[in-house]
This record gives sequence, structure tokens and C-alpha cells, in this order.
Amino acid sequence: MEVRDDTEYVDMLTTLSEGSVRRNFSPYTDIDWDSPEFAVVDNDPRWILPATDPLGRHPWYQAQPVDRQIEIGMWRQANVAKVGLHFESILIRGLMEYSFWTPTARRNTGTACTRRSKSATTP
Repeated sequence: MEVRDDTEYVDMLTTLSEGSVRRNFSPYTDIDWDSPEFAVVDNDPRWILPATDPLGRHPWYQAQPVDRQIEIGMWRQANVAKVGLHFESILIRGLMEYSFWTPTARRNTGTACTRRSKSATTP
């Protein structure tokens, strides 16, 4: 079966493709980075890992003093961000490879290019 024969898929792809081009999110202008709630504070209890986190629900972690829990939470969040950065890099490389070999007229090429552009400019 050819993808173009799946009208439901093609319709959804068209909607997503057109929407990704029209709608835009810019973290540089849409987020108030200078807001005090975004300040990185060493003793902020928001760094304590929640029970939904595998480490956060572990009895060893929960037995740690609050300052140590915060320190571990900060380290964990930094590592999550680092993994996210590497994932975005791999995604951009894959989208570049995909769009290089995909005919320009295909609808998903526009979506791939838009996604690549957004990934490349998101901090």
C-alpha cells in the first residue's frame, strides 16, 4: 500500500504540516527568562525529586537530608537536559539526512524541515 492511498494519514499529515508552519513558539520571546521563578537557587525545594521519579521514590534518596536531595535533584535535572540536548542533535542530523533524500514535493518534507528549524533554534 502506498502512503498516498491512506487518505486519513495524508489528511492528518497535511494538517500537522500546515499547522507546524503557521504556528510558532519562540522561547526567546514567549518565556520571561528573567522572572524570579526561573532563578536557579541552590536551596530551592523544587529541586527535590518527586515520587514519580524512580530515584525520587527510592528509600535511599528519601532518607537523605533535604539539602542533599536538592543537590541530587539539581544534578539529575542537569543530566536530563544534557540527554535532551544530545537527542535534539541526533534528531536534527536524522531530519537533515531524511530531507536530503526526500522529494521536495512530499508533504512530510515541509514538516521535517520545520521541525529541524525549531529544534535548531530552541535553547
